[in-house]
Amino acid sequence: MAAISTYLANEILNGNLPSGGTYLALHTEDPTAAGSGAEVSGGSYARSTIDTWGSISNGQVANDSSVAFADLPTCVVSHLSIWDASTAGNMLFYGALDDPISVTSGESLLFAVGDLTISII
Repeated sequence: MAAISTYLANEILNGNLPSGGTYLALHTEDPTAAGSGAEVSGGSYARSTIDTWGSISNGQVANDSSVAFADLPTCVVSHLSIWDASTAGNMLFYGALDDPISVTSGESLLFAVGDLTISII
């Protein structure tokens, strides 16, 4: 068998996305399933807390609070990942941006409510 039920997808998300306990990381290349791709570094970059997630439905969920990064270094952000710790830790989910974001030194980046969606099915 190769498919997952909606029930199980919802349970996986529910059990792995505690409010206030997940962190968004920015990457300049694919972090891969191992979490080894280049995470942004320099400037005042640090992973940003995802304070709350919305309601889980049909195997997907979106951020329910904005997520901000300030004073970034010059880079092109091509991928995002979600971790269980502000440094090191375990990568939970990752993916490519539809359109990479070019950032100039000192710029800020904001992901508004609903910008970050995780979909298992």
